[in-house]
Amino acid sequence: LDVLKDASSAAIYGSRAANGVILVTTKKGTRDNKIHVNVESYYAAQTAWKLLTPLNTTQYLQYGKTLLTNANQALPDRWANLNAETYPGSGVSFANTNTDFQDYLFRTGGMTHNSVSVSGGNDKSRFYTSFGYFKQDGIYVGTNYERGNLRINSDHNVGKHFTIGQTLTIATASKLDEGVGGGRTALANVIKSLPYTPVYNPTEIGGYFGTTNADGSDPVNPIIPAVLIRSNGKNTRIMGTVFAEAKLTDFLKYRFTA
Repeated sequence: LDVLKDASSAAIYGSRAANGVILVTTKKGTRDNKIHVNVESYYAAQTAWKLLTPLNTTQYLQYGKTLLTNANQALPDRWANLNAETYPGSGVSFANTNTDFQDYLFRTGGMTHNSVSVSGGNDKSRFYTSFGYFKQDGIYVGTNYERGNLRINSDHNVGKHFTIGQTLTIATASKLDEGVGGGRTALANVIKSLPYTPVYNPTEIGGYFGTTNADGSDPVNPIIPAVLIRSNGKNTRIMGTVFAEAKLTDFLKYRFTA
């Protein structure tokens, strides 16, 4: 790291460098006439350290009936028919369903990073090349992040007073995020979800039990935005420089960078 400030930074980079400039020099090869290979790899796992403790069906209905009765409001029509099947042919009634949607939304997400670098050089030339791959599965179903990068640096002495070189970095990344169902995140829908509704319904599009406003809470099955309404973003960046450096004396250098 090199720090330029005051007149030295302004002279090179103009008014944008009024607060100073930090120059970062990436890794380069050594001049020991040897090839160096470095390999790094690791794997880790992450999970939600604490989940909510939602009401089960019996507790939810008891709470809802008490709340509505005290407010002199009618009970939802669905509650009078909780012995009906959750969907035709399921063989399971709403009353016998106890769903904790957190069990289906959260997961243990794996995370891995792998990199390989090769470097070397002699008194005339040196190079450094590396490749890295990183992948992280989110603790939400349907979310992840993936990145790959390639770096190539080299410089070459041409005679005693002239040096040329280049740096090149190519990075590509993709990100998969949950969608928004009913204007809410998946976690917001988990909080509002009804324990007597199932996660799956093969009779509906996508195979998931859909939106229900059976008791006015109007939640969306949180697995739907996490799996069916996802957003996928990808980008690739290419950054590089080519430079030539002329050493006129032992104390004066001119550097031209493109």
